[in-house]
Amino acid sequence: MSELVQVITWEMAITILGRKTIATKSNAVLIMAFGLLTSFCSQQSRSQSGPLSIRAHIGGAVVPLSRMRDFITGYGHGEFENESVSLLGGLAVTYGFDSNFSIAVITSVNEVRPIFYPDRQAAPEANASWKFLTVPVEARVEYHIPPVLRGANLNIGVGLSAVFASLQQDSNYGIVSETQEPRVWFPRSSTTTSSLGITAAAGVDIPLSSQMSIILQTSYLRTGEVTSFQVSEGQGPAGLKQLPVNLSSFYATLGIGLHL
Repeated sequence: MSELVQVITWEMAITILGRKTIATKSNAVLIMAFGLLTSFCSQQSRSQSGPLSIRAHIGGAVVPLSRMRDFITGYGHGEFENESVSLLGGLAVTYGFDSNFSIAVITSVNEVRPIFYPDRQAAPEANASWKFLTVPVEARVEYHIPPVLRGANLNIGVGLSAVFASLQQDSNYGIVSETQEPRVWFPRSSTTTSSLGITAAAGVDIPLSSQMSIILQTSYLRTGEVTSFQVSEGQGPAGLKQLPVNLSSFYATLGIGLHL
C-alpha cells in the first residue's frame, strides 16, 4: 500500500513539473516534499509506536471570500473570479493521551488569488487583483472512534485557530468610462494581518503499519473579519471605505503520518 502511495505521488509531481507556469511548479515542490516523507516513513521498522505522531499533508482549500465578493460587485455588478480550489500543504503534530483522545497542532500554507473585472465589455483590461498568502494554525482536541473497518480509525475534533495572512492588492481599475458612476478604484497596497477563530474537523486514519498511516481529513476554519484594504469612492479621506475580507475556509487533505 505504501509503495502505491509513493508511485502516485511522484507521478503527480512529474506531471505538474511538465507545465510551464510558476504556480504549478511551486505546487510540484509541495507534492515532491510529500513524496519524500512517504519514502522516509516506509523505511521505518520499529515494532511499537508511541503517543507522538507527525504528519505531512497536501490537499485543496476552498476560500469563498463571500463578504468581499458581495462588497465589490455592488460597485458595478462586474465579474468577481476566485479559484474554486487552491492547493494547500502543511504539517501536524499529534499527541495521544490514550486510545481515544489526543491533541493536535496543525499548520498549513495556502494562497488565494481573486480578481475583479468591473466591465469586460467597456474596459476589458481594467481589473483589481489580490493575493492572499495565508498560514492557518489550529489547535484541536480530537476524539478517536474505535476501529470499525479493518483497523481504520474515525476521528472528530474541535478547537481554536489563528490565521496569519499576507495580503497584497493591485489595481489598474480607475474610471471605467466618463459616464459610469460611482468612480471607484482600489489603491495598490500590501499588509500583514491575523485573525482568531474556531475550527472543526473530521477524518479517518488508515494504518499501513504500526509506524505509518494514511490520514484523510476535512476541516472547517471560521475566522473573524479583517478590513485591511481601502476602497476609494470619490476624492479625499472622506471617500475611503474599508474592504471586508473574511478568510474562513474549508480544507480537504491527504496526509502521511509517522508514529514515533
